[in-house]
Amino acid sequence: MAALTKNYVEYWQRALTKPDERDDAEQGLRGAAGKLLGHPITNDKAFDSAEDEITTEAEKRGFHVLLGRTAPLRELMLWRKTTIEHRQVNLPETQQSVTVNFLDDFVLRGWGYYATCGRRSAGGWATEHGLFAVVPAYKSLQDETFSVRFLAHESQHFADKRAFKNLESWELEYRAKLAELALADASQASTAELICENRSASKDSPHGYANSRVVGDVTKLSGLQPHDLCEEKTLIGPPLRDAAKQVLLADTQKRLLRAQETNIPSDIRKLDIQKLGFTGYPPLAYDHIFLSCPSEGACTRTDKFRIDPMPPGCCILTVSNGDGRGTAEVRSYEIVLNGKRVVASSKTRYANVPVRLRASNTIRVVLSGGPQSKLSVLIAYDPRPSK
Repeated sequence: MAALTKNYVEYWQRALTKPDERDDAEQGLRGAAGKLLGHPITNDKAFDSAEDEITTEAEKRGFHVLLGRTAPLRELMLWRKTTIEHRQVNLPETQQSVTVNFLDDFVLRGWGYYATCGRRSAGGWATEHGLFAVVPAYKSLQDETFSVRFLAHESQHFADKRAFKNLESWELEYRAKLAELALADASQASTAELICENRSASKDSPHGYANSRVVGDVTKLSGLQPHDLCEEKTLIGPPLRDAAKQVLLADTQKRLLRAQETNIPSDIRKLDIQKLGFTGYPPLAYDHIFLSCPSEGACTRTDKFRIDPMPPGCCILTVSNGDGRGTAEVRSYEIVLNGKRVVASSKTRYANVPVRLRASNTIRVVLSGGPQSKLSVLIAYDPRPSK
């Protein structure tokens, strides 16, 4: 393992100090790893396959290992101790049950730690099997920094990987960083600072690109500019938390509408944001997620909202039951808008009805279902020409 560790460190040094030679550096790593395994590794795909062999050899020697790629470089972490716990984590939209693996007694903490001379490192990651926390990356496992930047961040990844398939790396990071900002209180200033100081316009840096999108979207929703959050620091406290949560909810809503598109009524699919001249957010008049009550019986949720000015071509009310994949669905629901029942008792996954709004509106939702079930209600502009 000492030889493998040396090979990775040499690869990182060359790739980081001479970016133009990154491909050659990776080829050199493949050659060195192939010699240790006793067979050639000819390309990137073969290296992916060889990682299973490296893992087996590491485990024989009493090590746990993380391989793969933390863009843009090949990754290697080695540690000796893992402790497993089960946690309930509160997220902006739900509560998530997770298995947390606490990793300690490290020999090597990855290329991020190496590149920053120990000032920065991965705090952990999430897979379909649970969360993995790098214990020495945190001063405390009990404070808000850990609960927000690791538990909430990685639990958001865990939930998103189950709810939405094939998310790009930057999309996962985007949603997790929004969750951090939506939850951070005492750690808000340092959390925002970390996001602001690592921004990139390129998707080749998933974390940096996600941070850039987070800053842009949260400040745009607040009617501000990125420098108001990152330099002037005028977007702080509850307004920042609320903005981050709203952006996250809007992103969830868009993804729910895309999920299983073949099952969505055709008139929902006609909502063409680009034809309306919008970029980023859909043309929304209202967007809210209603959670069922703790009891199994029916309960009523009420919300009020204002529309000023009234958008043209308004509006279509769209209902998404559950997470869009057939889970977390309420058993039944009905919706009353401004005293008029617009959706009669139903249990369908999607509903879509034209509605009329006022300047001041009240929406009442009667729903029944388990404690994790939810109903998403979106009211969007109708792009079809008025007759």
